[in-house]
Amino acid sequence: MATTSIIVNSTDTSGKSAQKAMTCVNPDATNAQLAALGQMITAASNNTYVETFRINKINCDLESDAPAKPTPTLTATVTNYSLASFESDNGEMIGSTCNLTYNGDGDIFIGKAPIDVGLRFKAFKNGASIAVKPFYIGSAPTLTETVTFKVGFTETANYKACSVDITLTA
Repeated sequence: MATTSIIVNSTDTSGKSAQKAMTCVNPDATNAQLAALGQMITAASNNTYVETFRINKINCDLESDAPAKPTPTLTATVTNYSLASFESDNGEMIGSTCNLTYNGDGDIFIGKAPIDVGLRFKAFKNGASIAVKPFYIGSAPTLTETVTFKVGFTETANYKACSVDITLTA
C-alpha cells in the first residue's frame, strides 16, 4: 500500500543543512498543509526552515500501476464542409448536420478556428447522439485556405479527452 511521508529541510544556527523525516502523513493533505507542517516542525527547534518535500512511496513489486484512462470512441458523420453547400434558413446559411457518436462522459467543446471566419456552430441533442451544425449570418466568410475546427469532449475522471477535426473550404 502506498504511503506518504515528508522530508523537512532546514539550516541550523551555524548554517549547516539539516533534515527531518516524518512518515505516515495524511496522503489527502495538500502541499500547502504539508509545507505548514514542515514549518511547524522546524519552529520547534532552533533551525531555520528551508523547504518541505512530499514523498509518495509505492512498492513496485506488490502494487500495480493505476489504471490508465481509456480513450472514448468519437465518430462524426461529416468532417468536411464547403461554404458552397450551405443552405439558407431564416436568414442564416446552414451546413448539413454532423452527428457525433460518443461513448464517454465528458462535456462537448467546439474549438476556435486559427482565424476568425465568422463561422459558428449550434450543438444539440439528436436522439442518442449530439449533433452540430455550422452556420453563418450575412455574407459568406472569405476563405483563402482550409480552416479546421476541433469538436470533441473534455477529459473526465473516467475518460481521456477526444476530438475530431472539422474542415471548412470555400
